[in-house]
Amino acid sequence: MVGVVLIVVSVLVCTLLVTRARGGSQHYEVTRQVAVGETLDGTNTRAAEARISSGAYLPYGELPEGAVATRSMDVGELLARAAVSARTDVDFRRLMVSVSSGLPDSASPGTVLELWFVPTSRVGGEREAPRLVASDVTLVRVAEATGGIVSQGGTRIEVRLAVGDLPAVLEATGGDGVVTAVPVGG
Repeated sequence: MVGVVLIVVSVLVCTLLVTRARGGSQHYEVTRQVAVGETLDGTNTRAAEARISSGAYLPYGELPEGAVATRSMDVGELLARAAVSARTDVDFRRLMVSVSSGLPDSASPGTVLELWFVPTSRVGGEREAPRLVASDVTLVRVAEATGGIVSQGGTRIEVRLAVGDLPAVLEATGGDGVVTAVPVGG
């Protein structure tokens, strides 16, 4: 009898230890690439169980209303507290822009870009020099190519830019020339 009781107790203790070792707490996991300034909600996060000993990651259920990403994040990344801001940034806008050439393979959501306007017309017989239109633009996504865009040799990108840069960018997109996106840094 004592042997049977010891076996039952050891099985229960082992089961309890394995359950505790496997268990963790629920945190947020990013389900797709997220760019700086993007709203964080159920469309790009989900609950994930993880064993974390620090308080650096946001526990599931504590995502503030209207939270935005303060840095770019990749698929499967746990949501760090430092990567979340509770205030919506009203000084930025999103805009679709057609750029004259594609982006390097290294450009992904969150890449900081410069937008340049390259005039195609000549003023007084000389071509105008390219000019910087916006210097701190964040790539949100590259849009899927469609027939019309492919035939024009351009790429449509969605960007996040400061409200102050919006008039210059809109003027450039409607101007007699092309807009080019150049990644900042290496």
